[in-house]
Amino acid sequence: QARYLADLGNVATAPGFFQVSFPTYAKYQKDNKRLSETYRIVNYFLVRIMGFFLLTFVLFPKELISLLYGQKWIEAAPALQMFSIYAFFVPIFENMKALLIGKGQISEAAKARFFQVGSLIPLLIFGIHWKGLEGAVAATSLAMVIGVAGGFYYIKKFCTFSFREI
Repeated sequence: QARYLADLGNVATAPGFFQVSFPTYAKYQKDNKRLSETYRIVNYFLVRIMGFFLLTFVLFPKELISLLYGQKWIEAAPALQMFSIYAFFVPIFENMKALLIGKGQISEAAKARFFQVGSLIPLLIFGIHWKGLEGAVAATSLAMVIGVAGGFYYIKKFCTFSFREI
């Protein structure tokens, strides 16, 4: 249930990627200045929207679980709290993939996903042995951060933006 809630931000933002962002990225694929500006604007809003989810999951996990699922699921609250990092980074990662694919760099988008999934398996094995469910959640979040780092590696080759601006 906690993982389902953590994916709600991505589900809510996904239509924007495929109906607005992706076509715009594809339209400006040869104009790196406009592409960079478009990417910066999308991330500007994503960070703020997902920041709300992150804070809600961190500050009110028990209340949220109780409100949506009832008291019988209250034990999922710590997992939801830990999934806040994952929830924050998933839409950012999906936006990166949309940018890379819109730019025509499908193999780079696949490589970024490979970094994410490839790191998940060993991290999960370690995390489960280390802390059980909490370790698995931490591994999932860390793997998503690794995927985002991989995506930024490819994006920085053609897209200029400042994290401070975002």
